[in-house]
Amino acid sequence: MIGETTRRARNIDINVDSFHYVLRGPGGILSDQTYKYPSHGQQVTVSTETAWPLIKATQRRTKSKYGAGIDWGSHFYTSSGYSTPGIPVSASYVLAPGYTYYATGEAQAYIVNQDSGVLPPLSLGETLDLMALGTTAIARCSPVNPVAGLANFLGELKRDGIPSIPGESMRKEVDLARKSSSEYLNYQFAISPTVSDLKSFATAVRTHEQVLRQYVRDSGKAIRRRYSFPVVRDYTVTTTSGVNPAGLDTQFVASPGTLTKEVESLTYRWFSGAFCYYLEKGDSAFQKSVYYAQLSNRLFGTTLTPEVVWNLAPWSWAADWFFNFGDVLHNVSQFLSDGLVLRYGYVMEHKTITTTYKLSGYYLKDISGTPKLGPPLTQVFTQSRKARVKATPFGFGKVFSGFTTRQLAIMTALGISRSPSSAK
Repeated sequence: MIGETTRRARNIDINVDSFHYVLRGPGGILSDQTYKYPSHGQQVTVSTETAWPLIKATQRRTKSKYGAGIDWGSHFYTSSGYSTPGIPVSASYVLAPGYTYYATGEAQAYIVNQDSGVLPPLSLGETLDLMALGTTAIARCSPVNPVAGLANFLGELKRDGIPSIPGESMRKEVDLARKSSSEYLNYQFAISPTVSDLKSFATAVRTHEQVLRQYVRDSGKAIRRRYSFPVVRDYTVTTTSGVNPAGLDTQFVASPGTLTKEVESLTYRWFSGAFCYYLEKGDSAFQKSVYYAQLSNRLFGTTLTPEVVWNLAPWSWAADWFFNFGDVLHNVSQFLSDGLVLRYGYVMEHKTITTTYKLSGYYLKDISGTPKLGPPLTQVFTQSRKARVKATPFGFGKVFSGFTTRQLAIMTALGISRSPSSAK
């Protein structure tokens, strides 16, 4: 976990399973014993220590809004684990003429007296993956994203020319397979993107007044955005034969059953943040030209940025297939040229692993002499981890020492500057 400074761990009593064994003879009860199997849950919480507790105490003491408007949040994770209780069963058999052995209690499908372990904190690789997703989320929900991409469109048009007319390759090519592949590539990489660009240009023209009014109105304000990624689900099932119920002495089991183990993993990831951008204001010719350039870029994406240069590289599509470098350059371009900052930004993950054991088909001994089918046993172990990674005002993975003078000036102008020392 990045910057781990505070760690809190505690055990949680979940339940206490037990089995009661009684041996009866001609003279009455000869033996009476109880065995207990306590189960415990665990919870571990780790966060990066900040000045927020002190700020909050100051606000309460002074009844003021001291420190308001500043993001005092931190990297954080909490992990917990717990299990379900056993299911009541009973068994009995004749130990010898006149002597009967009884057992009653809560049996488990697989494990008894097992502490529910917790998921470990985010590894370095998991943290980097989460930061990469946060970068993608920023790129997709930024409030200054152009409606259309004129600079990129003109660059591709100059590089690749006008797309071929549909069916043109079918007329020229002799080999049918080559004809089909050429048509497919022409549609995917030429016709479809061109049609999409033309639609976005039409949208920009049709909605230009509404877009620009909102763009000007929201300048300098906190614009909250949330972006969720598809849920990642993994599910496996395994079966094992010849398994006895856990917790019950095996001498009471007539025949073992079949154990089914189901493991389901669900991972939810999302981004939440508040953007803020600054439009150039002033009466000088230069300030006015910058202002109108910003408006033009908001509608049509007219600015030549590092992202545009990257998109025009002939191999960039292949790199973006495996990495999100295009999203990184998209954010860099906007943070540098559009006066965009994050008042706060977090990428978060909630991961749960549910392991379910089901035991069925086992038989317990009975004093009647005929074994009886035991009740189906279900035991569930649940592990849950919630984690978040904090962004800097200019995205994930950047430190204050790497900010440019212009970026620091924008942060100060928007009133969200915060020295690194104050975060300790």
